[in-house]
Amino acid sequence: MRITVFGTATSGHHLVTSILNDMLQNAGIDFSIQEESNVSIFVEKGIKSVPAIQINDEAIYCLKSNGSFSSSLREFVNELLKKNNYGNMPVVLIPIDFSNTSINAFSYGHRMSTDIGAITKALHVFKPKYEESKVTSFDKIIEKEKVVLNKFVEKMNVDWGSDILKAALIDQEFEIGFPAEKIIECAQDKNTQLIVMGSTGISNSLKNWFGSVSTEIIYKANCPVLLIPSKAKYKGIKKVLIAYDNLSLDKNCIGQLIDFCQYTNAQLNLLHVGSSLDIDDGIKQSLTHQLQKENVFFHYIDSKDIVGTISQFSIANNMDIIVTRSTKRSILEALLHTSISKKLVAFSTIPILVLR
Repeated sequence: MRITVFGTATSGHHLVTSILNDMLQNAGIDFSIQEESNVSIFVEKGIKSVPAIQINDEAIYCLKSNGSFSSSLREFVNELLKKNNYGNMPVVLIPIDFSNTSINAFSYGHRMSTDIGAITKALHVFKPKYEESKVTSFDKIIEKEKVVLNKFVEKMNVDWGSDILKAALIDQEFEIGFPAEKIIECAQDKNTQLIVMGSTGISNSLKNWFGSVSTEIIYKANCPVLLIPSKAKYKGIKKVLIAYDNLSLDKNCIGQLIDFCQYTNAQLNLLHVGSSLDIDDGIKQSLTHQLQKENVFFHYIDSKDIVGTISQFSIANNMDIIVTRSTKRSILEALLHTSISKKLVAFSTIPILVLR
């Protein structure tokens, strides 16, 4: 891809070149940038304002003629990367149904995407209702839903204000069908590293705690799922906790756990509640080597109160994420058993990462 940046030696001109260079390099896309500062060339090509950008021999895009400088540059870079399927940049998929829970999860996930250098993908799956189609034409209903999604993404972009060029780029996708099915299908994209969803609150049922859609995705998605309680606010991810009964059973999840901690640059804490338990030497060596020894901590607490101990440990040590597995015998399901005490309320503000 050949890029020409038209402009004089101004701060805006240098910013355009720098942003394009950084984003395309991060995406692993082959490109070359040529800078053109000859005013006579501007006149010849009919360029009315600079900085302006041309990709190969396509139409020239004048940034200052397309809204505010920062917003138009962000929009241009987003469209450019999207044409190349965002190269090899990681994607954080965030389903949005415009409920308060999903909006909070989107805000959390978008800020995390910014910190880890990922693309945020806002996915809205519309499930038609028969009673609505009897009143309004199907096409009008679909168009209305698409407008709502567009306005939501626009608002999320504006909310960053002066930091808009620093925020993760937002891709958006609109699908029609059953939400869980479409979310799982969308997550099959090779760049999708994580699904971020809102959870609905404490109850005695796994299905009610996360919602039926989230529960199906937990068990069927081919990538980790991060569930965000309605009161959770993103403050960075500095400490990750995984409670285990026998870490040798978690070998398939270790790679995902390492990847997540590397992406977020987080400290990993492994907690065993009960009598002292030896950890598989191979797993221990892999963790301490890939995450560096100073970022991995092993904890043993002798107690029969698993939930209360995890709760107290999480609060006392300021854990940002609790990790579990998507198996029927996971710590997660144990935590949600009907006999669990009110101490579970403490988990309502701590996101849970479910590994495959």
